[in-house]
Amino acid sequence: MESKIAYLNVELAAIAEREKKREEERGGDCGSKGGREQEEIFFLHVRLAVMDLIRTVMRMISLIRRVRVMRSGQLKLQQFAASFVEENRPPE
Repeated sequence: MESKIAYLNVELAAIAEREKKREEERGGDCGSKGGREQEEIFFLHVRLAVMDLIRTVMRMISLIRRVRVMRSGQLKLQQFAASFVEENRPPE
């Protein structure tokens, strides 16, 4: 049992070391001590931009659907009017 605990402690230490290296790499990528904070702000900005883009696309899809409904309604109205005129045309 103790050998398993020792093995798990070694694995846990290795995981902690890898996470520490990742944090250092992330901080080094941005070029300052607050690199992680800058990275978080950047990704927040990107996330907001993506959400704005999604909202715009959803509005466009909604508008396209409305136009299709209006066009199909207009076509149906034109067909109805044409058939009404044909049915009510006086005999010659």
